[in-house]
Amino acid sequence: MFSVVFFVKFDELDIRLGKIVLPIAVLFSMFCYSSQLKHVSRKWEPVSG
Repeated sequence: MFSVVFFVKFDELDIRLGKIVLPIAVLFSMFCYSSQLKHVSRKWEPVSG
């Protein structure tokens, strides 16, 4: 859905580097944080067997 709107309204978009970098940085930091939480949670799980 987003891609359709993106391509139809492409000429009307006001693309600036600052507006793109911040959301990408936030999403990447959230990905890293969730990945680290998974890693830590595996360490806290009891070892079976």
